[in-house]
Amino acid sequence: MSDEHPFRFQDLGEIGRGGMSTVRRVHDPLLLRDTAIKFLVPGRDVARSRSRFLDEARITAQLQHPNIVPLYEYGTDPTGRDFIQMKLVQGQSLLDRIREAGEERLDPVHLEETLQILLRVIDAVDYAHSRDIVHRDLKPSNIMIGEFGEVYVMDWGIALRTGTVGEEPETFDERNVLGTPTFVAPEQIDDPDGVDERADIYCLGGILYALLTGRAPHQGRTPMLRLMASAHGRITPPEDLVTDGRLPIALCRIVKRAMARNPDDRYATVGELRNDIKAFLSGSWNLPTRHVPEGTVVVREGDPGHEAYVIKSGRCRVYNETQGDIRVLGPGDVFGELAILQQGGVRTSSVAAVTELDLLVVTRDVLTEGLGLHSWMGVFVKALANRFAELEQRLLP
Repeated sequence: MSDEHPFRFQDLGEIGRGGMSTVRRVHDPLLLRDTAIKFLVPGRDVARSRSRFLDEARITAQLQHPNIVPLYEYGTDPTGRDFIQMKLVQGQSLLDRIREAGEERLDPVHLEETLQILLRVIDAVDYAHSRDIVHRDLKPSNIMIGEFGEVYVMDWGIALRTGTVGEEPETFDERNVLGTPTFVAPEQIDDPDGVDERADIYCLGGILYALLTGRAPHQGRTPMLRLMASAHGRITPPEDLVTDGRLPIALCRIVKRAMARNPDDRYATVGELRNDIKAFLSGSWNLPTRHVPEGTVVVREGDPGHEAYVIKSGRCRVYNETQGDIRVLGPGDVFGELAILQQGGVRTSSVAAVTELDLLVVTRDVLTEGLGLHSWMGVFVKALANRFAELEQRLLP
C-alpha cells in the first residue's frame, strides 16, 4: 500500500495468496483492531475477475453463520484495487491439524475432536445449501480453527448459486480448474456450473478421508493425474491404507457413500451425512480407556468375562495353566472377546501386561449396540464365537 495514497488501514504484511487474490493483515487505527483484507489480483480478463470477486463478497456477506468467516466491507483502495475486508482468523487450518497429529490422528481423543470440527463444517455447509449456495472447494486447508476452538469455513471464491445460469466456462486449463484436483467431485470437472449440493457432500467425504488416512483422496504426480483419479473414481479405500486395526469401519462406509462417483449414490443432503457421523460418535466407537501398569494381570483364567480389550499401546502375554505361555499381543490386537460374546462366558486364559498397557474397553452392551448382537448378523457372530470356544476346548490337552 503506497504512502502516496493514504489508506485508513495499516499494512502488517501478507498472510496468504491465491490465484486471484492476496490476503494481508491490516490494523484499523479507528476501531483499534486487526482484520484481514483480501485484494483482487486481476487475471487476463479484468472485468470478469472483478465480477467474480464482487460475487464472492456478496455470497459471503449473505452467509451469516457462526462457522462462516464474517465479511465486514467491500470497496476499492486509493489505487483502485478491489478489496474485501473480513475477520482475521488466527489459529491453524484443519490440514495443519491433521499433519500435526500424524499417526495419533486415529487415537480416540484426536479423532473425536476432528470429527466434532467436521460436524461444525457440515453445519455451515448445510446453512449455505439452505440459501442455495454450493461452496465447490471444500478441503482441509479451507477450514480454519481459531485459538479458542472457533471453526470457520473459508474461501467462498468459487461458490455457486444453484439454479442460476453461470457464465461460459473458460478454456480448460488444469491450473485454473474450478475446484481443487485432490478433492474435487467428478461431475465438477466437466460441468462446474451444473453441480448441486452433492458436489459439496463429495468434498466433505474427502475431508473425512483425509482425517482417517492422513492424505487427500485423489493421488497423482500432477494435477491432471489427480483430476483423472477423481473422474474415474480411482480412490484407494481407507482400510487399504490403514491396516493396524485402529480404523473405524463405520467411518469407512460413510466415506464410501459420500464419495460415490455417481451423485445419485451419495447422501442426498448434508443432514443425512451429519446424522451418520453423530450416530457413530454416540455409538460403540467412543470407548473408555484403561491404563495398566507393567506386570498387572488384566484378565484371569476362570473368571467371568464382562469386558474385552483392544490394545492401543504396549505388550501383554496370554497364558493358562494347561499350556503355559501361548502368545504375546501388541497394538491393534484384541483379547477377551469370546467371553463377552458368549452369554455367561468365562475366561479360558489369563492375560498379563509385559509392559505398561493402554487399552480400549469393550463391553457386551457396546457390542450389542455397535454390531447388533440381537440381529441376524449378531446371531452369526455369536455362533462363530461358540464354535471357536468349542474348538479351543477340544484342543486343550
